[in-house]
Amino acid sequence: MAKWIIASVALILGVGLYFYTLDDRPTFEQAEAMVKEAIDHFEKMGPEKVIAEVNTHQPGRWNKGALYLFAYQVEPRGYMIAHATNPELVKKNLYDLTDPDGKRFVKEYLDVAISTGHSEVPFRWPNPVTKKIENKIGVCRLTKDKKYVICSGVYSK
Repeated sequence: MAKWIIASVALILGVGLYFYTLDDRPTFEQAEAMVKEAIDHFEKMGPEKVIAEVNTHQPGRWNKGALYLFAYQVEPRGYMIAHATNPELVKKNLYDLTDPDGKRFVKEYLDVAISTGHSEVPFRWPNPVTKKIENKIGVCRLTKDKKYVICSGVYSK
């Protein structure tokens, strides 16, 4: 009987945590705000400082779990210079990277951001919090000097 009670309590807590996590996900507005803050920081402090901060891969200003910053150089197009949660992607050209459905999402969000200054592209990507592939919308902006594309994004509920 005690094992059944413990299992029931664990199940209830697990389900509650799951739904809390879904309801507590970052918003699209938070992703946009993070990108704008990073662009302002790029202009004030210089790109090297921001890139170094992001590439510490530590929780904080640019890494808030499922809300995090990543950045590319404009040329060569697709070359990632910073990623707050995945250091293995830094210093790689990801232009032709596809999501699990075969979508070339990096190409799409970079090409649109470079040509218009801003992009919002849906794709599927691993969520660093849930460790599952989920729907995501990438939010990217071109810096004023037109040398970098700064991005964040949100995972769907």
